Amino acid sequence: MANVKNEKYGIASCNAEVDALKRMGVQERNIYCTGNCNGFFQRISFGDVLCVCNVKSFAVGAYELYNRLEYLKMRGIEFRSAGEKFLNFSSAKSLPKTTVQALGNLASREHEFVLWIYNGAVSKDVKNQLISRVRWEFLTNVVLMFSSNGVKHRN
Repeated sequence: MANVKNEKYGIASCNAEVDALKRMGVQERNIYCTGNCNGFFQRISFGDVLCVCNVKSFAVGAYELYNRLEYLKMRGIEFRSAGEKFLNFSSAKSLPKTTVQALGNLASREHEFVLWIYNGAVSKDVKNQLISRVRWEFLTNVVLMFSSNGVKHRN
């Protein structure tokens, strides 16, 4: 049986994130920028690790995040987020069922809201702005929820 060398990959949205991914052990040749991910998902494979500084670098909304995490899980790819540690998973340590359900619910609500806007009677430009805002807000809720595992702490 051949040895499979597991690689670490990263997705960054700015130079500061590239440096952070290097500190997470990702080699520069395996770091992709959010605007240039062509072929990335075909390159990463079973046993590899995908590192991100935060999920906002990885997805535009909760719906896309949920689908991408499911895709990684189905392909046996480990996921690590420096900002949202409670979303990290691997083949040895999967996400808790309640976490998956919470993500799924947020994704479903976002998707329904986007469809409602899309079918509305406003101009295309307004629709695009509203949809972008809705996706950003839902993803921000994911970040707030999973950077602290959903627990609000008092100052």
